[in-house]
Amino acid sequence: MIRYSFFETEALRDREATAADCHRIREELLSNPDLRACFEDGSLIEVGDTPEPLERSLSRACLVLPQRSRLLPTFRIRQVRDLLITTDFPIQLRDRVFPWGDEAELIIDMIEALYRPRNPPRGILNMCSGTGMIALWLARRYPTETVTAVDIQSRARSVGKFNLQLNFAQLDEDITPSVKFITSDLFKYAAEGPIKYDLIIADPPFALQPPRWPEQSHSAGGKFGDNVITNLLAQVRMHLKPGGRFFCLAYSVGTEDQPTRLLDKVEEFLCEPGEDPRRKVKVLEGEKVWRFLEKKRIPSPMPLPYLAIRVGDPTYRQHERAPDVDEYIDWIEGTLMNKKKGYTHLHYALIDHTEPEK
Repeated sequence: MIRYSFFETEALRDREATAADCHRIREELLSNPDLRACFEDGSLIEVGDTPEPLERSLSRACLVLPQRSRLLPTFRIRQVRDLLITTDFPIQLRDRVFPWGDEAELIIDMIEALYRPRNPPRGILNMCSGTGMIALWLARRYPTETVTAVDIQSRARSVGKFNLQLNFAQLDEDITPSVKFITSDLFKYAAEGPIKYDLIIADPPFALQPPRWPEQSHSAGGKFGDNVITNLLAQVRMHLKPGGRFFCLAYSVGTEDQPTRLLDKVEEFLCEPGEDPRRKVKVLEGEKVWRFLEKKRIPSPMPLPYLAIRVGDPTYRQHERAPDVDEYIDWIEGTLMNKKKGYTHLHYALIDHTEPEK
């Protein structure tokens, strides 16, 4: 049994969900596409359309609130591969847990192609874990190992623990404790001394943040989008075993041809003297699905003025301090498109670093 928490207006509410509740919810969601669609888009659920035991389980798991003769989903749920992942709806403005994101699926695809060790990694870390999707995928891929999932938000820990139970709970036994969720600002949980890992996967916040834009810790990466990434790169090698592997998804401003700002950071923190940082950065080209404007497809690398599209996104428009289009374009042209550095484009990239054997 776990305690699962969410914000409803100003109140933090706690409910209890048993393994039997989670098993019932999972089986119904996997077999009922109409119910799954309601949780994906937030549609009201007719009470008569759900069996009474399922309604009780959904209520105990804090996944619905009664609205007269209907049920209101409080969390978005989506099937990703063979996992069911719960996360916040965009309307959750305060302490919103980072959504599953198309990039989480993207990083999984790339790691499956790039990382094929002879033996399972001993010591696995998912940094900036959000909903726990990558951590749960790792736990399923390496069932004999413990995965550590770290995020700065305490609600992410609660959501991650629920996702663990939703996907792995069995009626006749407890959850296998294969994922350990920790609330921490990067590696501060290891203050007593570095904890070493064979594999570290990070999906840190990297949204470019105008000065007046309301900050959300799940996505804000500072002016150039690399505040968290820089802090992570400065520390990560202390936590890798010899031969350990580090993957990190990132944005980077740069020229049309290269993610120059990210290459500078990688050279500073991850490269040996004389080593070419481009060997550690895989630039993703072509079209990427963005989460705003109904998943409008935008090319990568993306011309920096395209960032102004975000201003029209309903998620951002909910904020009272969201800038208007002209203000945002002025910020892009005056700050990001730095003539001295020659920044013109935004790149989407994967950092892939292997710690040298001692």
